[in-house]
Amino acid sequence: MHVAKSFCRVAVDILIDVDGVLADLVGGMCDAFEARGMPVPARIRQCLATPMLEDALPFAYRARVKEILSEPGFVSGLDWYTGARTFLRVLKEMRHNVIALTAPYAPSSTWMAERTEWLASVLAPKQIIFCPSSEKWRVGGDVLIEDRADIALQWKHTNPGGKAILINRPWNQEPTHGHLHRAESYASILEHVL
Repeated sequence: MHVAKSFCRVAVDILIDVDGVLADLVGGMCDAFEARGMPVPARIRQCLATPMLEDALPFAYRARVKEILSEPGFVSGLDWYTGARTFLRVLKEMRHNVIALTAPYAPSSTWMAERTEWLASVLAPKQIIFCPSSEKWRVGGDVLIEDRADIALQWKHTNPGGKAILINRPWNQEPTHGHLHRAESYASILEHVL
């Protein structure tokens, strides 16, 4: 007996990282540095995408990171990656339980409110979980979409029945463990989810 694929879909819990997957945090930081008269060569741009970005930056840039990330309006002014909003809408139309799993930035008094507002066009506040990156492994789900291999692997280890998908970004091109699924685009993520 043949059953059409559309009738076999089951809603799943999909956890989606925000910075680096939906929001262009690196681009926003580069714009903020340049607005302060600080050029951002490729070497600096690459440092901004590392897990410990402040440690990787030259001192002059390091001293400005907290200021930039804490500045009111920074988070709400971040650009969406091309296709990200449509991607979220498609997941919701497929009746999946979509949850933004995003890290707060403690030194900023406006970060969480701005992030909630930034996501409001596609997700309700109850679909947003603020969780430090180091604790994402504690949040269970069927799928995690992430831009950092270390976080995706840690999550996969504690959620062995789940699927960890690493969206390709310039900062995560190193070879990864076979338990991660790589995705070149939002369309290829949808193929993994279907």
